[in-house]
Amino acid sequence: MAEPTTAAALLAEAWEQAYLSPVRAATAGRALAASGDALAPWGWWHVAFAEIRSGPVAAAMAALERAEQGFCDSHDVRGQQLVQETHAIALRRAERAAEALALQERIDLQTTVERSALDLYIAHNSRAITHKELGRVDEAVRHFHAARDAAEASGNAGARVTALANLGGYHLD
Repeated sequence: MAEPTTAAALLAEAWEQAYLSPVRAATAGRALAASGDALAPWGWWHVAFAEIRSGPVAAAMAALERAEQGFCDSHDVRGQQLVQETHAIALRRAERAAEALALQERIDLQTTVERSALDLYIAHNSRAITHKELGRVDEAVRHFHAARDAAEASGNAGARVTALANLGGYHLD
């Protein structure tokens, strides 16, 4: 399979790989970020999103800062919202789940753009994990189910597999 080379193809690859292979998603993100294209902030965000979930938080935060700056400069509200979602994940990884939840609640109140199904998956999955860490069983289950529904609606194979694994794993806990 040929590697994507255009900015749009790199972005599509990063989204496709986001939950299948964070390494491949980050590779596509780095190439997109280096392209100088108007979509470059999305490359930085994909690097940050991959790193925040599986790598060192410091590396993720450096990429997230670049994404945030690019999204602010281009007035990309959706991108700015996903940056905030990623900040909430960073707080949770730093064992600051209550602060993560407070940020997630602010995001929900301030959302002014229509979220894609994949955006909703990211949000619900993150909230489910936050509620799980806080011992809020009913809220965690509600968000895991909403994440599964959003993943199905997105058509993203990685999100669908992850949503089902998370929901099943939670029921086993």
